Amino acid sequence: MSTLESLESPVNADARELFGILLVFVIVSEYGSFQSAQKTVRTEATNLAEIIRNTQSFPEGPRNRIRAAIGAYANEVVHHEWKLMRDAKQSEIASSELDGIQHALAASARRRSRTRSSTAEPSRTSTRSSMRGGTESTR
Repeated sequence: MSTLESLESPVNADARELFGILLVFVIVSEYGSFQSAQKTVRTEATNLAEIIRNTQSFPEGPRNRIRAAIGAYANEVVHHEWKLMRDAKQSEIASSELDGIQHALAASARRRSRTRSSTAEPSRTSTRSSMRGGTESTR
């Protein structure tokens, strides 16, 4: 039996067919992973852009801190973490920068809450007083 004849045997044809089907599954799976990664990147970029847009009304100090934290995170992800992800690794610095965004947002929320409560307290007292006929009762 020649080499050419052995390549055309029914068993070999079945093996080629199975290999072809397997190859199609691998390609479809990899394409799905690529699409999923693209969607994740797009979603994260959109979320960061929304945070930046939502901070436009913030006072300059907190707004700049939040935007700086987002910039530091995005820079770390794009320039370092994506390279690490090729080897299935993550950047600890990117995780830390992401925490920095959360801390900047939380600090801004605390400041805004304190500002609201300090300016809202007198109006609540005066509302209580006017509801009781102008006198504040103590119990």
